[in-house]
Amino acid sequence: MISLLMVSKILSISFFFNSFSVLISWLSSFMMTTVAKCLQCAKIAVNMEVFLHFLGFAR
Repeated sequence: MISLLMVSKILSISFFFNSFSVLISWLSSFMMTTVAKCLQCAKIAVNMEVFLHFLGFAR
């Protein structure tokens, strides 16, 4: 009886940690893609600004 209780408790704890790690990995990958998109947008904006400055100086 006690051993069954211990096994169920260990299983529930391991399941909790498993789901927690999956959630953490999903969140980290989501954050990485978001950061990459933000960096890409920032790079495009900087390139556009440099291009506009170049056009202004060219005139």
